[in-house]
Amino acid sequence: PPGPALSQSLPDLVAAIPEGETLSLDAGQTTGRADLTGALVIQGSGDSQLVAPDDDAILVLLPGADLALSGVTLSQAGRSTIAIHVEGGRLSLSDCRIEGDFGAAIQVLSGQVTIRDCHFEGGQVGVQAGPGSAVTLERVTMTGQGDTAIFAEGAELGLSAVTLTGNGQNGLVVTGSSTVTADDLTVSDAASVGVWIEGATTASLH
Repeated sequence: PPGPALSQSLPDLVAAIPEGETLSLDAGQTTGRADLTGALVIQGSGDSQLVAPDDDAILVLLPGADLALSGVTLSQAGRSTIAIHVEGGRLSLSDCRIEGDFGAAIQVLSGQVTIRDCHFEGGQVGVQAGPGSAVTLERVTMTGQGDTAIFAEGAELGLSAVTLTGNGQNGLVVTGSSTVTADDLTVSDAASVGVWIEGATTASLH
């Protein structure tokens, strides 16, 4: 099906797609916030851009949501602090770029999140993972976050071929009763601490 015109909104497009089907996006911008409770595939062209509303998230995943999102750039045009907010369900994010001054680009309160082949540029925190969440990053780069690239508290965190560079404070911070496994992790040019681990955290870093 044809992708969205510039005047179309993301919530309208999502509402028109049956659960479990694929929403295909052509090049260009799509704006607005969409809340998800079911299964959906969003496939961008590589030049597709999802733009956060002025002060809101682009996507909110609630319990029962299952989203596969690929081939898009997530960006910020106003004061939005979050690109994707996950309160449950499952998110698979791949072949993407996240840019803009987000407070936490991907915020995970609970649920399962997998991010592959993505680049994060700027903002304050790239990924924030809360207690009970499970987050996996594979072949991900994060550059120039003003605070911390990855912050996990009481989360299960898996990192493979991840590069964190030029962060304003820290590269990786893990606290609480977290479990972190990292293979091929590179952290460089963090202004404060490259890797900070505290609390009852189990860590295996390579």
